[in-house]
Amino acid sequence: MSDVNFPEQLVYINGHENHHTFYMIRNSNSKQTLQCVVHGGNPLASLSWSCYSGTQTDMNTPSSAVSNVSWFAGEWNESTCICQASHILGWSQSQSVTVKVLCKSS
Repeated sequence: MSDVNFPEQLVYINGHENHHTFYMIRNSNSKQTLQCVVHGGNPLASLSWSCYSGTQTDMNTPSSAVSNVSWFAGEWNESTCICQASHILGWSQSQSVTVKVLCKSS
């Protein structure tokens, strides 16, 4: 039987512990992606996104819980995207990033 242990108790977005701002260009129709990672834990943490009704894709590695959320930059307004992490041992933490919308130049 495997040992059950806590993950590292940090949630990373796009590789940063404090990733405060993400920029996208309105109506660019380009795909936007944010990645949430929590290292360690047995079992791995569970991750969920709240972000523009985007598509969540879980891509765990043997040592990390990994989840991407993707959406297309259309008519979206500025918002806050949140990655919520939780673990079977009762630990939970979230990390948020503010999405700023830039306008295309004419």
